[in-house]
Amino acid sequence: MHLTRRNTILRFGDSSYQFQQGVNFAADAQPAKITNRRSWNQMISYFQSQLPAVPVWSSFTPFAETALEHLNLISEFPAHIDLFRKAPTEWDQAFQLYSGLVFLQKKGTV
Repeated sequence: MHLTRRNTILRFGDSSYQFQQGVNFAADAQPAKITNRRSWNQMISYFQSQLPAVPVWSSFTPFAETALEHLNLISEFPAHIDLFRKAPTEWDQAFQLYSGLVFLQKKGTV
């Protein structure tokens, strides 16, 4: 989520977001039937309903697959990604680059 007026990027990850610790976006479901995927989809739907004018960028995967082919170019790129997991992945640098480029494009500096 890009907050350009605040010069801030908020990043959420569906595999590491701790849905049970925060807002329950799937309030209509039985607790035993709530999965991370369902919670993620409910959270995205909520953001889209509250922020209808904000574009959703969904081209990260093709971008990253291309970027990962050039790991030697992005391996030293600092990834400012703090997720709850055992170790960083090669996707971190690709996501940092993608997210930063989209942010700069939205600000009109690219």
